[in-house]
Amino acid sequence: MLLLFQGLLLRTAKAKMGIFPSRKRVAAIRHSQVRFPTEASRLVAEAFDAVPTAFGRLVLAACLLHRDMGLYVCPLASIAYGYKEFSFLLADKHRKLLGTWLAMTADRQISDLRSYLWSVGDDGNSLAASMLHRRSYEALLPIDVDTGDRKIFMKALGHALRTLRGARQPVVVGRRS
Repeated sequence: MLLLFQGLLLRTAKAKMGIFPSRKRVAAIRHSQVRFPTEASRLVAEAFDAVPTAFGRLVLAACLLHRDMGLYVCPLASIAYGYKEFSFLLADKHRKLLGTWLAMTADRQISDLRSYLWSVGDDGNSLAASMLHRRSYEALLPIDVDTGDRKIFMKALGHALRTLRGARQPVVVGRRS
């Protein structure tokens, strides 16, 4: 998923700057041709819209977060738009993605999580069990999430994972027993 995001950024950078831009050219583009945040916002929207599930978009945002630095890091985009500016944009996107996932009904969250797990090659049992056991899903939250949203997310995702873990067989359309 991270590679998909970086691939989109690379295509955009190639289109804007030529195939192998010099540092001087990057600086010229950064300061004269890029209209932040409109172009950067469009780039982020296109990259995240390419991910088919809301949970997958949340995972992508969390993958770009460097928790030790407290910044979202995407080297290609940061060259063109600036590290702090692009990090701020991704932080805002991460908070909105969390809000979107929390606004879903429990059934929709379970369905979205099932689709995400299927898309990464999991049947919904082994990865769900691992995430549930390790509580690794807490790393999907933005750094500055408030306590209430943190609790709601942990409870909702825990419920969705337990539900999927309890499902013995994934539903397969057109399969006869």
